[in-house]
Amino acid sequence: MLIGRSLRKRWADLTPGERAKMIRRYGGPSPRVRAGTVFGLAAVGTGGYVALNQDETPLTHRSRFLTMNMEEARQMSQGHYQSLLKVPNNGPPPTPCPKDQPAHMCGVYGGTGV
Repeated sequence: MLIGRSLRKRWADLTPGERAKMIRRYGGPSPRVRAGTVFGLAAVGTGGYVALNQDETPLTHRSRFLTMNMEEARQMSQGHYQSLLKVPNNGPPPTPCPKDQPAHMCGVYGGTGV
């Protein structure tokens, strides 16, 4: 963000002739070259991201793409488990209904009970 801000300030301080000179020097001869540069950088960035997130399966030794590694998945699942433990308990768990009484009558599933 700071780099972009400083570049915009520098660009605003240039005269129109200096701007045209900079575009000719760094922008390439045509818009196609500039577009090719942008798409090329995006492709290199995507390829690097995919290459860095490859993992090998333990059994077949094939490579696969993972958006998160196993350690991150364990941390997320552990955090979710801890959040489930923090849910307030509203008394003891409900007792099961007798076999001859329907579940909606004994109050276990939100019924009024008898």
